[in-house]
Amino acid sequence: MWAQRLDPESKKVQGSPFPVYHSHLARRSLGNVPNTAQIGLSIVPGKLVVALNELAGAIWMAELPQ
Repeated sequence: MWAQRLDPESKKVQGSPFPVYHSHLARRSLGNVPNTAQIGLSIVPGKLVVALNELAGAIWMAELPQ
């Protein structure tokens, strides 16, 4: 996710975009959300809150008694 500063009075962009969130884990990627309308996004001063899907899996192996 990227952000770009706005002039508080004119609401025009100032400067270049800058990164605010980059997931280094594939299981928390925005690409895991099947419908981008499901990405919950809330912004308040100093915070960005995002609801994402998280993919995880596990393989279990057991040795059964004879």
